[in-house]
Amino acid sequence: PKEQGIAQWGTVYFDCLQVCEPMCVDEWEGRRRYGPDGDLNHDCIVDYKDLKMMVEDWLRDRR
Repeated sequence: PKEQGIAQWGTVYFDCLQVCEPMCVDEWEGRRRYGPDGDLNHDCIVDYKDLKMMVEDWLRDRR
């Protein structure tokens, strides 16, 4: 059954679109971080620097 007030089809027009370089948003919202997974040094790139951080911290006793 069709609900009142909800369009089933239509046309959408877009104007003034702009193509931009990708951006990394390295932000925190509460306890959740928005940025690439695996980016341990928060430079918005997952690379050998992040791997180095992980390897140096591997199995470190935190007691």
